[in-house]
Amino acid sequence: MSFFKRLLSPPYRRALEAEARGDHDGAARAYALAGEREKAAEMNLLRAEASTTRKDEVDALRAACQWAAATTEAGRKARRRLADALRALAAAAAVPGEPSRLHWKEAAALFAEIGLHGEEGECLEALGEDAAASRAFGAAGLIERMEQALARDEQRDRKGRRLREAFDEYQLEMAAGDRELALSALRLCIELSDSKGDYRRLCEELEARRARLQAAGVAA
Repeated sequence: MSFFKRLLSPPYRRALEAEARGDHDGAARAYALAGEREKAAEMNLLRAEASTTRKDEVDALRAACQWAAATTEAGRKARRRLADALRALAAAAAVPGEPSRLHWKEAAALFAEIGLHGEEGECLEALGEDAAASRAFGAAGLIERMEQALARDEQRDRKGRRLREAFDEYQLEMAAGDRELALSALRLCIELSDSKGDYRRLCEELEARRARLQAAGVAA
């Protein structure tokens, strides 16, 4: 759109007026109506800078990303700032859980979109996704960190295989009636597992059953 056609556009004029007043939210909406996507993104970036809460900042940065493509300066800046904000939210979570995991994932995707693969790898590393992290570090040319992530992934695979083997052993020993060996296998499962709850429950149930049988004078 030419300069004069812009001036004749009511939304564009409203956008200029709102920007002059410092009303970046109103300016962003008016620029969007005028088809000025880059300017709409820029206004949302200014909204983010003026935000007093992390939530308002993230909302403004998400809006900026919607209006500007990742190939533009404003779009790249918005994605970088949004990824940094989400990474800070995830790192500051008092109790890591699904919300913080979603923040790490979104941050990783944003960093990947603008080619910051080292930062992408760090986010994936925080998620425990070492195979994906190694690919990101490789794309960033961070060979040592790529190798470290690969080594952790291989170690996790070995641990997972040993855990499955130990649980299979528990099931076999239970089927054979050997509760002592079944308990030993369950204790190994608890040692190997990151989420130990189910294995602890099975172990406690088996120990309680064995104690009842011993108290009744029945061979455990």
